[in-house]
Amino acid sequence: MQLRFTGTIVVCIIMAFTSAYALKFVAYGDSRDDMTTFGSINNRIGGENPECIVFAGDCWGSSSQTSWVNAIKANTVTNALLNANLYLVSRGNHESFSQLSAVSPTVVKNSSERYSFTQGNCFFVSMGMNPSSDYTWMQQQLSSAASTAASWRFIFNHYPIYSTGSHGADGSNSSGASIDQYRALCDQYHVTMCFAGHDHIYERTKLIYNGAAVGSGTTFNISTTPGTVYCVTGGAGAPLYGVGSDWWTGYANGTYNYVVLNATADTVYATAKDENGSVIDAFKIIKNHSTAVAQNAGEKSNIGLRICALGNNAFAVAAPAGAKCAIYDILGNSIMRKSISAAGEPLNISFVKKGLYIARITFAGQTLVRSLAIR
Repeated sequence: MQLRFTGTIVVCIIMAFTSAYALKFVAYGDSRDDMTTFGSINNRIGGENPECIVFAGDCWGSSSQTSWVNAIKANTVTNALLNANLYLVSRGNHESFSQLSAVSPTVVKNSSERYSFTQGNCFFVSMGMNPSSDYTWMQQQLSSAASTAASWRFIFNHYPIYSTGSHGADGSNSSGASIDQYRALCDQYHVTMCFAGHDHIYERTKLIYNGAAVGSGTTFNISTTPGTVYCVTGGAGAPLYGVGSDWWTGYANGTYNYVVLNATADTVYATAKDENGSVIDAFKIIKNHSTAVAQNAGEKSNIGLRICALGNNAFAVAAPAGAKCAIYDILGNSIMRKSISAAGEPLNISFVKKGLYIARITFAGQTLVRSLAIR
């Protein structure tokens, strides 16, 4: 029996999914010198099945560019993101931009050290190595239509904004440069989080607004108390530094680390993990408490089921082995049915005509429905 959707039902399904769309991405940085640890952490990240990765610079250091790229390519998921230009880097101080721009496949956008892009419901800005490099450009990106349309805004750069590590930063100065305007633009345009490296630690701030802590703990409701969380995640293999504590410190740990983020319609769930995949810190940023509470169970129930675009009309299914995937056209005609044999398995439907299709993944009572556009 062929499953069919009416046009009205299909539209409702697409709208329902879009309103609760969750982007899963990872932030980390500073792999410099130690490709063994970097490779281990990269494999952990691949196991998270992210749809995008942002890296805060200092890539290969005394190692080679080739060994750094090969460590990324060694994992199926991170290799797919690299090939799709969804593994993106802000330059560190241990590589020149000419060296970084020579990486193939490219790890920047528009052949530029500073760039912005939208992925899912999130808008990202890379400020490159120096967060104070160009405030006019930074404001243009944060005030753009793409930024305004996004549910969440994230910035990543190499030098930190707040850090108790060896290099340090206090929200007003970083690496000898004033960053007051950076922080003011984060306040003005409601930036959710800023990621940095340079200090080889994990540290995230309390909720910061106008240079002061306005929220602490592990839950921040920005609908009532606006602010930004600043995070140093510089532990992807570079020699570890000691950490301290200051008025802004929400949590700090001098260990290898990466941060996994799930950005739903109303909540960003952030989980920092060490090189073994153990949780060292977890917090959430809530935009609308009433709907976030209702979504919490629903979003987490299908958090293991995802589809991410790989480019060239190919997609990857992030689901446990044994999950069932079905593709339909908008009239409900079955295009493809298959069982998933491994997480991140490519799903190529480039053979179909241009248009909109519906993917349905099921596993152990969980269901994910997503629209796929073939161009």
